[in-house]
Amino acid sequence: MKENIALGVFATHLLVTEKYDYTLEPDIRERTRFIGIMAQGKLTWHEEPGFSFYTTFGIGRKLVLRETFTGNIVRNTQFNEFALQFTPVGIRFGGMLGGFVEVGYGIHGIARGGLSLQF
Repeated sequence: MKENIALGVFATHLLVTEKYDYTLEPDIRERTRFIGIMAQGKLTWHEEPGFSFYTTFGIGRKLVLRETFTGNIVRNTQFNEFALQFTPVGIRFGGMLGGFVEVGYGIHGIARGGLSLQF
């Protein structure tokens, strides 16, 4: 396989807590946990020492676990759904340990950044 194309698998986890205040209803709180596993392809289209531009595309499934609290009542919901991530622009800088910034759409959100360990 070419050096500028990579294939892999990744797992992700996200916990979201929300509170809704309605005038005629009791307070409603939701805690939603997303757990995903996806196959991902990465195309590096420009690379220099310590710096690269890339595009990624991922497809897989996510498990959604939702707890809804209404007053003293708790309702649990669980379901699977299709998951997608398309990141047209990603920038990575640094060596083995580096940083990254990505802009895209999908399970990772619209924009994200962080540390990256590459080996």
